[in-house]
Amino acid sequence: METCRAKITYIYHSGFAVKTGNYLLIFDYYGGAGNKELRQENFRLISREIKDANNVAVFVSHSHSDHFDNDIFKFEQLAHNTLYIFSSDVKISNKKNNYYFVSPNEELKIENLHVKTFGSTDEGVSYMVIADNINVFHAGDLNWWYWYYESTPEELVEYERDYKAVIQDIESETRDKNIKIDIAFFPVDSRLKDYYHFGGEYFISKLKPEYFIPMHFGYDYNITEEFFLKFKDIFTDTKILTINSRGQSFVIK
Repeated sequence: METCRAKITYIYHSGFAVKTGNYLLIFDYYGGAGNKELRQENFRLISREIKDANNVAVFVSHSHSDHFDNDIFKFEQLAHNTLYIFSSDVKISNKKNNYYFVSPNEELKIENLHVKTFGSTDEGVSYMVIADNINVFHAGDLNWWYWYYESTPEELVEYERDYKAVIQDIESETRDKNIKIDIAFFPVDSRLKDYYHFGGEYFISKLKPEYFIPMHFGYDYNITEEFFLKFKDIFTDTKILTINSRGQSFVIK
């Protein structure tokens, strides 16, 4: 029988829970805006994951409201051992011993959890997290934000340059340390229209993750299927997953 290396649960937007042997990693939890029923349902989803976990690590990539939700502070009531890793742009007045703050290009080791941060093309950081020999990358708002229909030619050049510079940093890290990204969460955002795939396509071509999981699409689940169909026969060494509902889980063997 194959061993389960990790279980991934999609919560909402860019929010995921990743269960490894000893950890539950929660990335960019977001309950939703202005919809009480949605927020309650999303909190029930994440609560089920937390209650089964011994060690919980909560990651916040930046301060935007769709990536940083105050409900995460309730997680401590559900698990005995909970720690929080925030991007340094997140402002919190009541800091605790289990709160850690990071900027781009920093490393953090907490017991058996290894965290490496990289830059973003928006606010905050992107995360590479190694737990139980599983290497998880969460992009936060790192993307090739190619806003073609509302940008000048100079801005489009800048978007490309900034994005590829961060990817080069990640590529250098994986090469120098001889590590591979097992699971990558990355924006596939239909608001970019014809150019929604630029960031993900380039990411896979350079970093070749074992699994690529779209995020930052709101309710537009169809865009994950569109991305899969576009690249499944091109990037045959990467398993591109599709998402069709909140609470959907994937087992990584």
